[in-house]
Amino acid sequence: RTVAADNAGDIHAAVQHLVEHGHRRIAFIAGSPDDMDGDTGARLRAFQAALLSFGLPADVRLIAYGRHIYAGGQVAMQQVLETGASFTALLASNDESALGAMQTLRTAGRRTPEDVAVIGFDDRLESAVQTPPLTSVHLPLFQVGVEAVERLLAQIRGDTSLPDLFEVRTRLVLRASCGCVPGATKRATVHDATVHDAMPIAAPDAQETLAQAMSTRLRATSRLSSSPARR
Repeated sequence: RTVAADNAGDIHAAVQHLVEHGHRRIAFIAGSPDDMDGDTGARLRAFQAALLSFGLPADVRLIAYGRHIYAGGQVAMQQVLETGASFTALLASNDESALGAMQTLRTAGRRTPEDVAVIGFDDRLESAVQTPPLTSVHLPLFQVGVEAVERLLAQIRGDTSLPDLFEVRTRLVLRASCGCVPGATKRATVHDATVHDAMPIAAPDAQETLAQAMSTRLRATSRLSSSPARR
């Protein structure tokens, strides 16, 4: 059983938001070409489907691979710029690639969001403190962990009623990099991906809390499984 982000809905919502800002030529920085069966492929295909859905031009020169790392985002953005293809917005498959791309845009004299609007994916903690702050699809990692543990425990119990794939509900966190002003109040729902204005950063000890919760649940299950049956 798999717990994952709703890549199709998330990317669709991000593209729709850029379209509502008036953008029609949108670049995309994907992950790794070796990961076409994973998030890279899912998000790239979702981007291409969204372009078709909104009647936007699909220009292969506007797609590059950043391998989901900062330096990769820099290189990918440089590759797109060197093609000479025009674009006014960028959607990246993760935040690290988006931040690297923003640095390359600055070096090239392109302003964010005045010249190029940018949206990332994952909503990492540092994304909110960039200049400008990065708009991003927020992936609730705590919830992903909880759902994964629930499914592991169900498997231990022999429960086969849960679906093979569970897609976690996400939200698009609006900040300045896409052209939204601070305090924007727009909300919409697209393919179960909810659009919200900027929200407070999650507590930094969330991962520790999740680890403790997972450990507690697993120990409890282990005790139940090893207890002798009562007669």
